[in-house]
Amino acid sequence: VGKSVFAQKLVDHSRLKDRSVVIIDMGGSFSKYLEYYGGNIFSQKFNPMEFKNPYFLKEFILTFIPESEITTKEKGKLFVEIEIALSLNISTFKDLISHLDKTLLDISYYFSEVWDYISNESSGKSKLTYVDLSIYPESIIPGVILFSIEYFKNLGNEEEYRILLIDECWKLLIRNHDYIAQCFRTFRKHGCAAISITQNIEDLASLGSISSAILGNCNFKIVFRQTLSEQSRNFFSQYEIELISSVNSNKGNYSEFVILAQDGEKKKVARYYASPLEYAIFNTSKSDLIRWNKFKDKYSDLFSMKEIMNAYLVLNGSIN
Repeated sequence: VGKSVFAQKLVDHSRLKDRSVVIIDMGGSFSKYLEYYGGNIFSQKFNPMEFKNPYFLKEFILTFIPESEITTKEKGKLFVEIEIALSLNISTFKDLISHLDKTLLDISYYFSEVWDYISNESSGKSKLTYVDLSIYPESIIPGVILFSIEYFKNLGNEEEYRILLIDECWKLLIRNHDYIAQCFRTFRKHGCAAISITQNIEDLASLGSISSAILGNCNFKIVFRQTLSEQSRNFFSQYEIELISSVNSNKGNYSEFVILAQDGEKKKVARYYASPLEYAIFNTSKSDLIRWNKFKDKYSDLFSMKEIMNAYLVLNGSIN
């Protein structure tokens, strides 16, 4: 029971509370959860013009342009031209790029390989939405992440509590750290929660300014046992380091972790016991996934996902 299992428990708690959840997943850790409970799984195509936000559209377009090939002045011009395009009621992304091409010469060439993934249709809305980044080329992934965050911001009304979960892809958004920080602050103001998952604190510590944007807006940090480098130790007090070193796990049974509150006063070790069903759905270990996929593929044409999972649990002795 590790970070992905615990994160799915948080997602499931929100599902049971009828809250909207958006999951952005790099490694397919949450695909089994979506198969079991259903939801809106993003297709390869998406529509950036679904959201008429010039700040978002500017950041989205910049993910496709190398930093060395655009100046600060040109970024300002890009924003102004996007605002002009929106005032002219330009409604498709291809038309927006054609408009920008008139003043920012040759900008369209940056999008030559993008059009197969661009749609003019709305992505629709769902209480549970899953974005599988593995289906996109690496060059498009930063834009897809920004689009997914904008989708989350526009999901429901401002007073509705929502959860955004992003699994291990922050290094792709280093250029967008100001925008990400502003999004995180906006989430907190409206009672929404953004959950960031990383394999270890070292990964986040190496991201410079974007790590400050994320950690500076976290009410709680959940830390599993790990080896802390000199750099990552700077994020914790000596007492917190001792707590992290003390936690343990028992595979298939329980996992311990340290809860750190933002005010620095609440620090405790907690233990999570997954039920047999939770463990079967949430678990992402390679050997268990291979065994599950073989079983599922054998009966997928005959039974529903829930029926197959319940039979799997019975045959493996997890439930009677």
